[in-house]
Amino acid sequence: MNDLDQQRLPAGWVETTLGEIVKPRTGKADPHATPSAKFIGLQHIEAHTTKLLGTTPAGLMKSSANVFRVGDVLYGRLGSYLNKVYQPDFGGLCSGEFIVMPETSAVSGKFLKYRLNASDFVHFASRLSRGDRPRVDFSQISQFAFSLPPKSEQRRIADTLDELFAGLNTGVAALEHARDKLTRYRASVLKAAVEGALTADWREQHPDAEPASALLKRTLIERRRRWEQDQLRTFAEKGKMPPKHWQAKYKEPVAPDTASLPPLPAGWCWASIDQLIREPLRNGRSAKTTQNGVGIPTFSISAVTEGDFSDKNIKFTSAAPQSVQDLWVEADDIFVQRSNTPELVGTTKRYTEESRRAIFPDLLIRVRVAPPVSPAFVELTLQSGRCHAYFRRKSQGISGSMPKIDQHTVRLATTPLPPFEEQKAIVEAVEEQLSVVERLEADIDAKLKAAQHLRQSILRHAFSGKLVTHDPHDEPASALLKRIAAERKARRRV
Repeated sequence: MNDLDQQRLPAGWVETTLGEIVKPRTGKADPHATPSAKFIGLQHIEAHTTKLLGTTPAGLMKSSANVFRVGDVLYGRLGSYLNKVYQPDFGGLCSGEFIVMPETSAVSGKFLKYRLNASDFVHFASRLSRGDRPRVDFSQISQFAFSLPPKSEQRRIADTLDELFAGLNTGVAALEHARDKLTRYRASVLKAAVEGALTADWREQHPDAEPASALLKRTLIERRRRWEQDQLRTFAEKGKMPPKHWQAKYKEPVAPDTASLPPLPAGWCWASIDQLIREPLRNGRSAKTTQNGVGIPTFSISAVTEGDFSDKNIKFTSAAPQSVQDLWVEADDIFVQRSNTPELVGTTKRYTEESRRAIFPDLLIRVRVAPPVSPAFVELTLQSGRCHAYFRRKSQGISGSMPKIDQHTVRLATTPLPPFEEQKAIVEAVEEQLSVVERLEADIDAKLKAAQHLRQSILRHAFSGKLVTHDPHDEPASALLKRIAAERKARRRV
Protein backbone atom coordinates (compact mmCIF):
# COMPACT_ATOMS: atom_id res chain seq x y z
CA MET A 1 0.00 0.00 0.00
CA ASN A 2 1.44 3.41 -0.96
CA ASP A 3 1.33 6.66 1.03
CA LEU A 4 -1.66 7.95 -0.95
CA ASP A 5 -3.67 4.80 -0.10
CA GLN A 6 -2.73 5.21 3.57
CA GLN A 7 -3.93 8.81 3.52
CA ARG A 8 -7.32 7.70 2.21
CA LEU A 9 -7.95 5.53 5.26
CA PRO A 10 -10.01 7.11 8.05
CA ALA A 11 -8.01 8.20 11.08
CA GLY A 12 -6.97 5.29 13.24
CA TRP A 13 -7.75 2.66 10.59
CA VAL A 14 -5.15 0.30 9.11
CA GLU A 15 -4.92 -2.14 6.22
CA THR A 16 -4.69 -5.77 7.30
CA THR A 17 -5.67 -9.29 6.25
CA LEU A 18 -8.05 -11.75 7.84
CA GLY A 19 -5.15 -14.05 8.67
CA GLU A 20 -3.37 -11.29 10.61
CA ILE A 21 -6.21 -10.79 13.07
CA VAL A 22 -7.96 -14.16 13.38
CA LYS A 23 -6.91 -17.74 14.00
CA PRO A 24 -9.66 -20.40 13.68
CA ARG A 25 -10.51 -22.82 16.45
CA THR A 26 -9.21 -26.30 15.76
CA GLY A 27 -10.04 -29.77 17.04
CA LYS A 28 -13.07 -31.99 16.84
CA ALA A 29 -15.61 -33.20 19.39
CA ASP A 30 -17.77 -36.31 19.65
CA PRO A 31 -21.44 -35.18 19.50
CA HIS A 32 -22.48 -38.15 21.62
CA ALA A 33 -20.35 -36.88 24.51
CA THR A 34 -22.76 -33.92 24.82
CA PRO A 35 -25.97 -35.19 23.15
CA SER A 36 -28.12 -32.30 24.37
CA ALA A 37 -25.78 -29.62 23.02
CA LYS A 38 -27.08 -27.49 20.18
CA PHE A 39 -25.73 -28.48 16.76
CA ILE A 40 -25.67 -26.06 13.83
CA GLY A 41 -25.49 -27.39 10.26
CA LEU A 42 -25.23 -25.41 7.05
CA GLN A 43 -28.97 -25.81 6.56
CA HIS A 44 -29.58 -23.94 9.82
CA ILE A 45 -28.08 -20.65 8.58
CA GLU A 46 -30.05 -18.53 6.13
CA ALA A 47 -28.07 -17.41 3.11
CA HIS A 48 -26.91 -13.75 3.07
CA THR A 49 -28.77 -12.63 6.22
CA THR A 50 -26.66 -13.91 9.19
CA LYS A 51 -29.91 -15.39 10.56
CA LEU A 52 -30.18 -18.68 12.47
CA LEU A 53 -33.09 -20.82 11.29
CA GLY A 54 -32.82 -23.52 13.96
CA THR A 55 -30.60 -26.13 15.60
CA THR A 56 -30.47 -29.91 16.08
CA PRO A 57 -29.53 -31.90 19.21
CA ALA A 58 -25.90 -32.95 18.84
CA GLY A 59 -26.76 -36.52 19.82
CA LEU A 60 -28.51 -37.02 16.47
CA MET A 61 -25.25 -36.47 14.59
CA LYS A 62 -22.98 -39.33 13.54
CA SER A 63 -19.74 -37.58 12.63
CA SER A 64 -17.36 -35.55 14.78
CA ALA A 65 -18.08 -31.83 14.91
CA ASN A 66 -16.42 -28.47 15.46
CA VAL A 67 -16.75 -26.71 18.81
CA PHE A 68 -17.88 -23.09 19.04
CA ARG A 69 -18.25 -20.74 22.00
CA VAL A 70 -20.38 -17.69 22.74
CA GLY A 71 -19.48 -14.87 20.38
CA ASP A 72 -17.52 -16.95 17.87
CA VAL A 73 -18.23 -16.32 14.19
CA LEU A 74 -19.22 -19.33 12.09
CA TYR A 75 -18.42 -19.09 8.39
CA GLY A 76 -19.81 -21.68 5.93
CA ARG A 77 -16.91 -22.76 3.74
CA LEU A 78 -19.10 -24.85 1.38
CA GLY A 79 -20.80 -22.71 -1.26
CA SER A 80 -19.18 -19.38 -0.42
CA TYR A 81 -21.63 -17.64 -2.75
CA LEU A 82 -24.39 -18.45 -0.23
CA ASN A 83 -22.58 -16.31 2.36
CA LYS A 84 -23.67 -18.28 5.42
CA VAL A 85 -22.33 -16.37 8.42
CA TYR A 86 -23.58 -16.47 12.01
CA GLN A 87 -22.49 -15.33 15.47
CA PRO A 88 -24.13 -17.48 18.18
CA ASP A 89 -24.96 -16.21 21.67
CA PHE A 90 -24.57 -19.76 23.00
CA GLY A 91 -21.93 -22.47 22.87
CA GLY A 92 -22.30 -25.78 21.04
CA LEU A 93 -21.19 -27.89 18.11
CA CYS A 94 -21.33 -27.26 14.39
CA SER A 95 -20.71 -28.96 11.07
CA GLY A 96 -17.18 -29.40 9.81
CA GLU A 97 -18.27 -27.25 6.89
CA PHE A 98 -17.96 -24.21 9.16
CA ILE A 99 -14.77 -22.32 9.91
CA VAL A 100 -15.03 -21.16 13.55
CA MET A 101 -13.40 -17.78 14.19
CA PRO A 102 -13.18 -16.46 17.77
CA GLU A 103 -13.08 -12.81 18.70
CA THR A 104 -9.53 -11.53 19.28
CA SER A 105 -7.86 -8.52 20.82
CA ALA A 106 -7.81 -7.02 17.32
CA VAL A 107 -11.36 -7.58 16.11
CA SER A 108 -14.85 -7.59 17.57
CA GLY A 109 -16.85 -10.72 16.78
CA LYS A 110 -19.92 -8.75 15.75
CA PHE A 111 -17.84 -6.53 13.47
CA LEU A 112 -16.22 -9.64 11.93
CA LYS A 113 -19.64 -11.17 11.29
CA TYR A 114 -20.75 -8.15 9.31
CA ARG A 115 -17.39 -7.84 7.55
CA LEU A 116 -17.65 -11.41 6.23
CA ASN A 117 -21.23 -10.67 5.19
CA ALA A 118 -20.16 -7.89 2.81
CA SER A 119 -20.24 -8.49 -0.94
CA ASP A 120 -16.53 -7.83 -1.54
CA PHE A 121 -15.62 -10.74 0.76
CA VAL A 122 -18.29 -12.95 -0.84
CA HIS A 123 -16.80 -12.27 -4.29
CA PHE A 124 -13.28 -12.87 -2.99
CA ALA A 125 -14.16 -16.24 -1.43
CA SER A 126 -16.32 -17.35 -4.36
CA ARG A 127 -13.43 -16.93 -6.79
CA LEU A 128 -11.17 -19.21 -4.75
CA SER A 129 -12.89 -22.50 -5.58
CA ARG A 130 -14.77 -23.99 -8.51
CA GLY A 131 -17.11 -26.86 -9.25
CA ASP A 132 -20.65 -27.73 -8.15
CA ARG A 133 -19.64 -28.13 -4.49
CA PRO A 134 -17.00 -25.41 -4.04
CA ARG A 135 -15.20 -25.22 -0.68
CA VAL A 136 -12.63 -22.85 0.74
CA ASP A 137 -10.31 -23.29 3.69
CA PHE A 138 -8.95 -20.66 6.05
CA SER A 139 -5.54 -20.58 4.39
CA GLN A 140 -7.29 -19.26 1.29
CA ILE A 141 -9.60 -16.67 2.82
CA SER A 142 -6.87 -15.56 5.26
CA GLN A 143 -5.43 -13.55 2.36
CA PHE A 144 -8.49 -11.29 2.23
CA ALA A 145 -7.28 -7.69 2.66
CA PHE A 146 -9.48 -5.01 4.22
CA SER A 147 -9.43 -1.84 6.34
CA LEU A 148 -9.63 -2.38 10.10
CA PRO A 149 -11.03 0.39 12.37
CA PRO A 150 -10.10 0.89 16.03
CA LYS A 151 -11.88 -1.66 18.21
CA SER A 152 -14.15 0.91 19.84
CA GLU A 153 -15.20 2.09 16.40
CA GLN A 154 -15.76 -1.51 15.34
CA ARG A 155 -18.32 -1.83 18.13
CA ARG A 156 -20.01 1.45 17.15
CA ILE A 157 -20.20 0.30 13.54
CA ALA A 158 -21.66 -3.09 14.52
CA ASP A 159 -24.21 -1.50 16.88
CA THR A 160 -25.31 0.96 14.17
CA LEU A 161 -25.64 -1.89 11.67
CA ASP A 162 -27.81 -3.75 14.19
CA GLU A 163 -30.15 -0.77 14.37
CA LEU A 164 -30.32 -0.15 10.63
CA PHE A 165 -30.83 -3.80 9.76
CA ALA A 166 -33.54 -4.23 12.39
CA GLY A 167 -35.82 -1.94 10.39
CA LEU A 168 -34.72 -3.41 7.07
CA ASN A 169 -35.30 -6.93 8.34
CA THR A 170 -38.85 -6.02 9.41
CA GLY A 171 -39.68 -4.98 5.85
CA VAL A 172 -38.00 -8.06 4.42
CA ALA A 173 -39.94 -10.28 6.83
CA ALA A 174 -43.24 -8.77 5.61
CA LEU A 175 -42.26 -9.44 1.99
CA GLU A 176 -41.21 -12.99 2.80
CA HIS A 177 -44.49 -13.56 4.64
CA ALA A 178 -46.38 -12.46 1.53
CA ARG A 179 -44.22 -14.73 -0.61
CA ASP A 180 -44.85 -17.65 1.74
CA LYS A 181 -48.59 -17.12 1.28
CA LEU A 182 -48.14 -17.26 -2.49
CA THR A 183 -46.02 -20.39 -2.11
CA ARG A 184 -48.78 -22.06 -0.09
CA TYR A 185 -51.35 -21.04 -2.69
CA ARG A 186 -49.15 -22.46 -5.46
CA ALA A 187 -48.85 -25.72 -3.50
CA SER A 188 -52.63 -25.90 -3.07
CA VAL A 189 -53.14 -25.41 -6.82
CA LEU A 190 -50.66 -28.18 -7.62
CA LYS A 191 -52.31 -30.46 -5.07
CA ALA A 192 -55.72 -29.85 -6.61
CA ALA A 193 -54.23 -30.45 -10.06
CA VAL A 194 -52.64 -33.83 -9.35
CA GLU A 195 -55.63 -35.03 -7.33
CA GLY A 196 -58.11 -34.17 -10.06
CA ALA A 197 -60.02 -31.39 -8.28
CA LEU A 198 -59.16 -28.80 -10.93
CA THR A 199 -60.70 -30.84 -13.72
CA ALA A 200 -63.73 -32.38 -12.03
CA ASP A 201 -66.04 -30.49 -14.42
CA TRP A 202 -63.91 -31.56 -17.39
CA ARG A 203 -64.42 -35.24 -16.53
CA GLU A 204 -68.17 -34.77 -16.36
CA GLN A 205 -68.10 -33.23 -19.83
CA HIS A 206 -65.81 -35.94 -21.28
CA PRO A 207 -67.07 -39.29 -19.94
CA ASP A 208 -65.73 -41.16 -22.99
CA ALA A 209 -62.11 -40.04 -22.67
CA GLU A 210 -59.58 -42.85 -23.14
CA PRO A 211 -58.68 -44.11 -19.65
CA ALA A 212 -55.14 -43.58 -18.45
CA SER A 213 -54.63 -47.34 -18.12
CA ALA A 214 -54.91 -47.64 -21.92
CA LEU A 215 -52.58 -44.66 -22.32
CA LEU A 216 -50.05 -46.29 -20.00
CA LYS A 217 -50.26 -49.54 -21.94
CA ARG A 218 -49.48 -47.72 -25.20
CA THR A 219 -46.63 -45.87 -23.48
CA LEU A 220 -45.08 -49.13 -22.29
CA ILE A 221 -45.37 -50.60 -25.79
CA GLU A 222 -43.66 -47.52 -27.23
CA ARG A 223 -40.97 -47.74 -24.55
CA ARG A 224 -40.16 -51.35 -25.48
CA ARG A 225 -40.22 -50.52 -29.20
CA ARG A 226 -37.64 -47.79 -28.68
CA TRP A 227 -35.45 -50.17 -26.67
CA GLU A 228 -35.58 -52.79 -29.43
CA GLN A 229 -34.71 -50.18 -32.07
CA ASP A 230 -31.72 -49.05 -30.01
CA GLN A 231 -30.55 -52.65 -29.60
CA LEU A 232 -30.83 -53.40 -33.32
CA ARG A 233 -28.98 -50.18 -34.12
CA THR A 234 -26.18 -51.19 -31.76
CA PHE A 235 -25.92 -54.67 -33.32
CA ALA A 236 -25.79 -53.11 -36.79
CA GLU A 237 -23.09 -50.62 -35.82
CA LYS A 238 -20.98 -53.51 -34.54
CA GLY A 239 -21.67 -55.57 -37.66
CA LYS A 240 -23.34 -58.33 -35.64
CA MET A 241 -26.56 -60.27 -36.02
CA PRO A 242 -28.94 -60.10 -33.06
CA PRO A 243 -28.38 -63.17 -30.84
CA LYS A 244 -31.13 -65.65 -30.11
CA HIS A 245 -33.72 -64.47 -27.55
CA TRP A 246 -32.16 -61.01 -27.42
CA GLN A 247 -35.57 -59.43 -26.76
CA ALA A 248 -35.76 -61.38 -23.46
CA LYS A 249 -33.09 -59.10 -22.02
CA TYR A 250 -35.54 -56.21 -21.93
CA LYS A 251 -36.24 -55.12 -18.37
CA GLU A 252 -39.81 -54.10 -17.69
CA PRO A 253 -40.05 -50.84 -15.75
CA VAL A 254 -40.96 -51.04 -12.10
CA ALA A 255 -44.68 -50.60 -11.52
CA PRO A 256 -45.81 -48.80 -8.35
CA ASP A 257 -47.25 -50.65 -5.37
CA THR A 258 -50.69 -49.08 -5.22
CA ALA A 259 -51.75 -50.72 -1.95
CA SER A 260 -50.72 -47.72 0.13
CA LEU A 261 -51.58 -45.05 -2.45
CA PRO A 262 -54.76 -42.96 -2.25
CA PRO A 263 -57.68 -43.53 -4.62
CA LEU A 264 -57.78 -41.60 -7.89
CA PRO A 265 -60.57 -40.09 -10.00
CA ALA A 266 -62.32 -42.29 -12.54
CA GLY A 267 -60.17 -42.88 -15.60
CA TRP A 268 -56.89 -42.20 -13.77
CA CYS A 269 -54.19 -44.66 -12.74
CA TRP A 270 -50.90 -44.69 -10.86
CA ALA A 271 -47.60 -44.93 -12.71
CA SER A 272 -43.95 -44.76 -11.81
CA ILE A 273 -41.55 -42.36 -13.50
CA ASP A 274 -39.73 -45.50 -14.65
CA GLN A 275 -42.81 -46.43 -16.69
CA LEU A 276 -43.10 -43.00 -18.30
CA ILE A 277 -39.55 -42.37 -19.56
CA ARG A 278 -38.43 -43.00 -23.13
CA GLU A 279 -34.75 -43.45 -22.27
CA PRO A 280 -32.70 -44.06 -19.10
CA LEU A 281 -32.33 -41.23 -16.64
CA ARG A 282 -29.05 -39.39 -16.92
CA ASN A 283 -26.88 -37.31 -14.61
CA GLY A 284 -25.10 -34.39 -16.19
CA ARG A 285 -21.39 -33.70 -16.24
CA SER A 286 -19.32 -31.21 -14.31
CA ALA A 287 -16.05 -29.75 -15.51
CA LYS A 288 -13.78 -26.90 -14.53
CA THR A 289 -15.23 -23.48 -15.27
CA THR A 290 -13.26 -21.41 -17.77
CA GLN A 291 -12.51 -17.78 -17.01
CA ASN A 292 -12.55 -16.38 -20.56
CA GLY A 293 -16.12 -17.22 -21.59
CA VAL A 294 -14.88 -19.92 -23.95
CA GLY A 295 -15.83 -23.58 -23.74
CA ILE A 296 -18.95 -25.71 -23.47
CA PRO A 297 -21.97 -23.71 -22.19
CA THR A 298 -23.38 -25.44 -19.11
CA PHE A 299 -26.47 -24.58 -17.11
CA SER A 300 -25.77 -24.12 -13.41
CA ILE A 301 -27.95 -25.80 -10.80
CA SER A 302 -29.48 -22.36 -10.11
CA ALA A 303 -31.21 -22.58 -13.51
CA VAL A 304 -33.51 -25.18 -11.94
CA THR A 305 -33.65 -23.58 -8.49
CA GLU A 306 -34.74 -20.25 -9.99
CA GLY A 307 -36.63 -21.73 -12.95
CA ASP A 308 -34.51 -19.53 -15.19
CA PHE A 309 -32.59 -21.07 -18.13
CA SER A 310 -31.31 -17.70 -19.34
CA ASP A 311 -27.69 -16.64 -19.88
CA LYS A 312 -27.65 -15.54 -16.25
CA ASN A 313 -27.44 -19.19 -15.21
CA ILE A 314 -25.00 -20.40 -17.86
CA LYS A 315 -21.28 -20.86 -17.30
CA PHE A 316 -18.60 -22.13 -19.65
CA THR A 317 -16.62 -25.27 -18.84
CA SER A 318 -13.60 -27.08 -20.20
CA ALA A 319 -15.50 -30.31 -20.94
CA ALA A 320 -14.38 -32.09 -24.11
CA PRO A 321 -17.10 -31.75 -26.81
CA GLN A 322 -17.00 -35.47 -27.70
CA SER A 323 -17.70 -36.42 -24.08
CA VAL A 324 -20.93 -34.43 -23.77
CA GLN A 325 -22.72 -35.12 -27.05
CA ASP A 326 -25.70 -36.73 -25.28
CA LEU A 327 -25.97 -34.00 -22.64
CA TRP A 328 -27.29 -31.11 -24.73
CA VAL A 329 -30.67 -30.09 -23.38
CA GLU A 330 -33.75 -30.41 -25.55
CA ALA A 331 -37.27 -29.02 -25.34
CA ASP A 332 -39.36 -30.78 -22.66
CA ASP A 333 -36.34 -32.21 -20.83
CA ILE A 334 -37.22 -32.31 -17.13
CA PHE A 335 -34.42 -31.75 -14.61
CA VAL A 336 -34.43 -32.88 -10.96
CA GLN A 337 -31.85 -31.61 -8.47
CA ARG A 338 -30.17 -34.64 -6.97
CA SER A 339 -28.26 -32.74 -4.26
CA ASN A 340 -29.02 -29.52 -2.44
CA THR A 341 -30.32 -28.26 0.89
CA PRO A 342 -33.20 -30.24 2.49
CA GLU A 343 -35.61 -27.60 1.17
CA LEU A 344 -34.33 -27.74 -2.40
CA VAL A 345 -33.29 -31.36 -2.99
CA GLY A 346 -35.59 -32.76 -5.66
CA THR A 347 -36.49 -29.33 -7.07
CA THR A 348 -37.80 -29.89 -10.59
CA LYS A 349 -38.03 -27.70 -13.70
CA ARG A 350 -38.76 -28.36 -17.37
CA TYR A 351 -36.73 -26.83 -20.18
CA THR A 352 -39.21 -25.33 -22.66
CA GLU A 353 -37.00 -23.71 -25.31
CA GLU A 354 -36.43 -25.29 -28.71
CA SER A 355 -32.70 -24.52 -28.97
CA ARG A 356 -30.06 -26.85 -27.56
CA ARG A 357 -28.30 -24.01 -25.80
CA ALA A 358 -26.21 -25.85 -23.19
CA ILE A 359 -25.45 -29.09 -21.42
CA PHE A 360 -26.39 -29.74 -17.78
CA PRO A 361 -24.26 -30.38 -14.67
CA ASP A 362 -23.76 -33.49 -12.59
CA LEU A 363 -26.08 -32.30 -9.81
CA LEU A 364 -29.09 -32.55 -12.13
CA ILE A 365 -30.89 -35.70 -13.27
CA ARG A 366 -32.52 -35.54 -16.70
CA VAL A 367 -35.97 -37.08 -17.24
CA ARG A 368 -37.25 -37.55 -20.79
CA VAL A 369 -40.91 -38.51 -20.94
CA ALA A 370 -42.19 -40.97 -23.52
CA PRO A 371 -45.13 -40.00 -25.76
CA PRO A 372 -48.05 -39.78 -25.50
CA VAL A 373 -47.61 -38.60 -21.90
CA SER A 374 -47.43 -34.81 -21.40
CA PRO A 375 -44.01 -33.66 -20.09
CA ALA A 376 -45.70 -30.52 -18.74
CA PHE A 377 -48.03 -32.66 -16.62
CA VAL A 378 -45.19 -34.84 -15.35
CA GLU A 379 -43.35 -31.66 -14.36
CA LEU A 380 -46.37 -30.62 -12.26
CA THR A 381 -46.50 -33.98 -10.49
CA LEU A 382 -42.79 -33.86 -9.66
CA GLN A 383 -43.25 -30.33 -8.31
CA SER A 384 -46.24 -31.30 -6.17
CA GLY A 385 -46.03 -31.50 -2.39
CA ARG A 386 -46.40 -35.29 -2.31
CA CYS A 387 -43.44 -35.82 -4.63
CA HIS A 388 -41.37 -33.16 -2.90
CA ALA A 389 -42.00 -34.86 0.46
CA TYR A 390 -40.98 -38.19 -1.09
CA PHE A 391 -37.67 -36.76 -2.33
CA ARG A 392 -36.91 -35.20 1.05
CA ARG A 393 -37.74 -38.47 2.81
CA LYS A 394 -35.47 -40.44 0.51
CA SER A 395 -32.57 -37.96 0.50
CA GLN A 396 -29.48 -39.18 2.26
CA GLY A 397 -27.46 -36.64 4.20
CA ILE A 398 -24.68 -36.99 6.73
CA SER A 399 -23.26 -34.40 9.10
CA GLY A 400 -21.69 -31.64 7.04
CA SER A 401 -23.04 -32.99 3.77
CA MET A 402 -25.89 -31.95 1.53
CA PRO A 403 -28.89 -34.31 1.28
CA LYS A 404 -29.06 -36.15 -2.04
CA ILE A 405 -31.20 -38.50 -4.08
CA ASP A 406 -30.21 -40.82 -6.91
CA GLN A 407 -31.67 -42.04 -10.18
CA HIS A 408 -33.25 -45.04 -8.48
CA THR A 409 -35.24 -42.70 -6.22
CA VAL A 410 -36.48 -40.68 -9.19
CA ARG A 411 -37.40 -43.80 -11.19
CA LEU A 412 -39.56 -45.11 -8.34
CA ALA A 413 -41.36 -41.81 -7.80
CA THR A 414 -45.07 -42.39 -8.34
CA THR A 415 -47.34 -40.08 -10.27
CA PRO A 416 -51.09 -40.01 -10.80
CA LEU A 417 -51.80 -40.35 -14.52
CA PRO A 418 -54.99 -38.89 -16.04
CA PRO A 419 -56.22 -39.41 -19.62
CA PHE A 420 -54.04 -37.51 -22.09
CA GLU A 421 -56.63 -34.84 -22.94
CA GLU A 422 -57.22 -34.27 -19.22
CA GLN A 423 -53.46 -33.85 -18.72
CA LYS A 424 -53.57 -30.98 -21.19
CA ALA A 425 -56.61 -29.50 -19.47
CA ILE A 426 -54.85 -29.67 -16.11
CA VAL A 427 -51.74 -27.93 -17.45
CA GLU A 428 -53.86 -25.14 -18.94
CA ALA A 429 -55.81 -24.69 -15.69
CA VAL A 430 -52.64 -24.54 -13.61
CA GLU A 431 -51.01 -22.01 -15.95
CA GLU A 432 -54.12 -19.84 -15.80
CA GLN A 433 -54.32 -19.88 -11.98
CA LEU A 434 -50.61 -19.40 -11.39
CA SER A 435 -49.98 -16.64 -13.94
CA VAL A 436 -51.07 -13.97 -11.44
CA VAL A 437 -49.03 -15.63 -8.70
CA GLU A 438 -45.92 -15.52 -10.88
CA ARG A 439 -46.34 -11.80 -11.50
CA LEU A 440 -46.77 -11.13 -7.77
CA GLU A 441 -43.78 -13.31 -6.94
CA ALA A 442 -41.66 -11.43 -9.47
CA ASP A 443 -42.64 -8.13 -7.86
CA ILE A 444 -41.79 -9.41 -4.37
CA ASP A 445 -38.48 -10.85 -5.58
CA ALA A 446 -37.57 -7.49 -7.10
CA LYS A 447 -38.27 -5.75 -3.78
CA LEU A 448 -36.26 -8.36 -1.87
CA LYS A 449 -33.33 -7.86 -4.24
CA ALA A 450 -33.60 -4.12 -3.69
CA ALA A 451 -33.46 -4.73 0.07
CA GLN A 452 -30.37 -6.90 -0.36
CA HIS A 453 -28.73 -4.21 -2.46
CA LEU A 454 -29.55 -1.66 0.25
CA ARG A 455 -28.03 -3.98 2.86
CA GLN A 456 -24.81 -4.23 0.88
CA SER A 457 -24.76 -0.48 0.27
CA ILE A 458 -24.97 0.10 4.03
CA LEU A 459 -22.15 -2.40 4.61
CA ARG A 460 -19.96 -0.65 2.02
CA HIS A 461 -20.49 2.66 3.79
CA ALA A 462 -19.71 1.05 7.12
CA PHE A 463 -16.44 -0.49 6.00
CA SER A 464 -15.22 2.62 4.19
CA GLY A 465 -15.56 4.68 7.36
CA LYS A 466 -18.70 6.62 6.35
CA LEU A 467 -21.29 5.19 8.74
CA VAL A 468 -20.27 6.41 12.21
CA THR A 469 -18.22 9.30 13.55
CA HIS A 470 -14.55 8.80 14.37
CA ASP A 471 -13.26 9.38 17.89
CA PRO A 472 -9.66 10.66 17.97
CA HIS A 473 -9.30 9.16 21.46
CA ASP A 474 -9.83 5.60 20.17
CA GLU A 475 -6.79 3.37 20.32
CA PRO A 476 -5.65 3.12 16.67
CA ALA A 477 -6.01 -0.19 14.89
CA SER A 478 -2.26 -0.29 14.26
CA ALA A 479 -1.79 -0.78 18.00
CA LEU A 480 -4.23 -3.71 17.88
CA LEU A 481 -2.14 -5.40 15.20
CA LYS A 482 1.03 -4.91 17.22
CA ARG A 483 -0.66 -6.37 20.28
CA ILE A 484 -1.98 -9.47 18.53
CA ALA A 485 1.40 -10.02 16.86
CA ALA A 486 3.05 -9.87 20.30
CA GLU A 487 0.50 -12.30 21.73
CA ARG A 488 1.21 -14.81 18.97
CA LYS A 489 4.94 -14.43 19.42
CA ALA A 490 4.59 -15.07 23.15
CA ARG A 491 2.52 -18.20 22.54
CA ARG A 492 5.16 -19.58 20.19
CA ARG A 493 7.80 -19.19 22.91
CA VAL A 494 5.79 -21.28 25.38
